[in-house]
Amino acid sequence: MLKKLFVALLSLFLVFPTLADDAVKKEEVHRIVISGTIDTASETSLASALDDAKKAEAKSLYIVFNTPGGSVFSGIEMERMILESGLPTVCEAKVAISMGAYLFESPACGIRLVRPDSLILFHGVSGGQSTQRQGESANHLSALKAIDHMLSVVISARIGMPVDEYEKLTGRYDREWWVNGDKAVALHVADKMLPLHKPVKKSVKKLVKKK
Repeated sequence: MLKKLFVALLSLFLVFPTLADDAVKKEEVHRIVISGTIDTASETSLASALDDAKKAEAKSLYIVFNTPGGSVFSGIEMERMILESGLPTVCEAKVAISMGAYLFESPACGIRLVRPDSLILFHGVSGGQSTQRQGESANHLSALKAIDHMLSVVISARIGMPVDEYEKLTGRYDREWWVNGDKAVALHVADKMLPLHKPVKKSVKKLVKKK
């Protein structure tokens, strides 16, 4: 009886290390989805995803955007995290609005992909509806203007448009520049358009090599 129990325990000891090794599956491309509102929770989620990519010894990142935007400062922090990962990136915009559009056009995205039904929105930084109605302090307006220009410089450089021309399209509060996926490549907002339902993960390695 004791002999059988010893054999059973030995078998478990031999199996569990194998299971632990398999728990972190190595992969060439690690997929990350940035969805929902961009905020501090998004930063935490991205940090976890990048840690998973590191454990999996990923060689590149495939980042999908499906977001209505959110916090400027959270978005900038997420850009920093992606860049500091040191991994080549291929990004796909399903819906990239506001700060999502900024991230898509930022240096964090090496190659930008869209589909015919993708939707991207650029606009200036807003102080919120309540501050617009009640009036904003000079300092607050100055801060918004500086942040807005900082984002505009990055985006306009990426899409090859003079910054003053870009800012005319995306003036604060009342101007929005909507770009559909089927027009994005022609407008230099994206690098390549994919068919509606073509899987892309398998081709990411080839796209990174072509960069």
